[in-house]
Amino acid sequence: MSIENFKPRLWASALEVPFKDALVFGQPGITDTRFQPMLQNGGRSVVINAIGDAKIREHDRDVDLTYDDISITDLELVMDQEWYFGFRVSDVDKVQAAGDFQSDATDDHGHKLATKVDSYLAQSLAKDAGTKLKTTPIFDGTDFYQPDDGQTTAWDALRKVVTELNKNSAPTGGRWVVVGPDFAGALLADGRVTKADKAGTDRVARNGLVAELDILGLTVYQTNAIPRTAGRETIIAGVPGAMVAATQLYEIEALRDQKRFGDLVRGLEVAGAKVIRPKGVVTLEADVQPGKLPGGGKSNAAEADGGGAAA
Repeated sequence: MSIENFKPRLWASALEVPFKDALVFGQPGITDTRFQPMLQNGGRSVVINAIGDAKIREHDRDVDLTYDDISITDLELVMDQEWYFGFRVSDVDKVQAAGDFQSDATDDHGHKLATKVDSYLAQSLAKDAGTKLKTTPIFDGTDFYQPDDGQTTAWDALRKVVTELNKNSAPTGGRWVVVGPDFAGALLADGRVTKADKAGTDRVARNGLVAELDILGLTVYQTNAIPRTAGRETIIAGVPGAMVAATQLYEIEALRDQKRFGDLVRGLEVAGAKVIRPKGVVTLEADVQPGKLPGGGKSNAAEADGGGAAA
């Protein structure tokens, strides 16, 4: 390519397509991005006014009404995370990158940026969740085996998460949970998920990645961006609007390589996130392990690892 043909807006638009497609935590319905336009014109922070809890009183026709002062808490959403990419386009290769919006380079950089942003959003949710459930041994659902002592099923783990959201009086509409591949594998071993008449949809049976569990009131997503601790996956459940975030491809430019015949392309991604409704977020650290045979024997996977699940 030639820097004369490089058009930053077109490149940014091309990167935005794979970026949005790869987002899980950053997609609408999980993260609220309504403040993003305020930050896209050069700003790096925005102050959010959070209104305190409402008070409802008994009405007595013979008693004057009481009015409460509204308490407002200022929360600041700061774009304090930054990542960049940079690569060389050689003249010899004759790569027409400026017009090739489906190129492998564009797709790869878009997906890699999304992975960075999603991991950051996941860490933010896990850090500021209002309820953090302890490590829970999860049965991986292997055929012919049953849960070991102390293990629970993935379905029951989700039911436990829903119970905590209910205790926190979290809104019931649009509830979601994001899990890792190990937990998703255990969940897909449950007939209540894979059978369309019980799960409420047949999408999970077709792609194995997303389940809409009407009976639990949850939409289940899977991603590798889930937080992990010593192999344990932290599943995160919540409600729409519990976290606000903003991301932007802040700078993208091309310049002539001074040492080789070619051009250099580089871009800067910035992001920020803030959990504004902690009660609407629940985490559970899932320790997914093989179970045991009905007679008490361990699965082959457990023997290979040197033991079974933690009790």
